[in-house]
Amino acid sequence: MKNIITILLKQKTKHRNTNKIKYNIAKIYNGKD
Repeated sequence: MKNIITILLKQKTKHRNTNKIKYNIAKIYNGKD
């Protein structure tokens, strides 16, 4: 799970799409795919 979040944070640096990153992380915390 930590690896997925790390990848998402790296994507934030590339794409600067913070809202989408937060949405994806929220889905992970909610246990959804």
